[in-house]
Amino acid sequence: MTRPARGKRWAMQAAKDVLEQYPSGVPVDVVAIAKAFEIEVRLEALEDQVSGVLLVQADHPVIGVNAHHHPNRQRFSIAHELGHFVLHRDKEPFFIDAAVFFRSEGATPETWAQEREANAFAAELLLPQHALEEIWRTEPIDVFDDVKLRSLANHFGVSTQALAIRLSELGLV
Repeated sequence: MTRPARGKRWAMQAAKDVLEQYPSGVPVDVVAIAKAFEIEVRLEALEDQVSGVLLVQADHPVIGVNAHHHPNRQRFSIAHELGHFVLHRDKEPFFIDAAVFFRSEGATPETWAQEREANAFAAELLLPQHALEEIWRTEPIDVFDDVKLRSLANHFGVSTQALAIRLSELGLV
C-alpha cells in the first residue's frame, strides 16, 4: 500500500501495515511484534525521565524500556520505539525518549517531527482506529464515565489518558 507523505498520517498508515502483517488482537502484543522485527526488548533501570531507548545496529537492534515505569507506559514506550525503528532507522542509529528531551537545545524541527510520528505510530499500534470505531458503533464512549473509560483502557493495555487523547484525535468524543 502506498503511504501518504511523511507526517502523522504516514506514521499511522505504517502502524496499520504492521498490524496487518503481524496481527495480534487486543491488547496488541508489542513485544511479539518487536521480536518479529528481530528487535530485542530489555527492561532496564533507566533514569526516571527516560521512558525508552532504541539502538539500531545492523544485526541486533535493541529497545530498552524503563523497568520502573507502569506496564502500560512500558507498552507505549515499546510501541514508540518500534515506530522509530519502522519509520526512522535509516536516519538515526540511536533514539532516546525522555521527558527533558523536548526542552533540550539539541531538539531540531526534524527531531520534533520524528517524535510526533513515533507517537502517532504508537497510538495507532496500541489503539487501532478500526477497533475503537467498532466499539464506538456498538456503544458510544463517554469520557466522563471513569469506570467505563478505565475498563476500556485496560482492555487495550493503555492509560486512560492515552485512550482519551486517542478518542479525541479520532473525533470519537
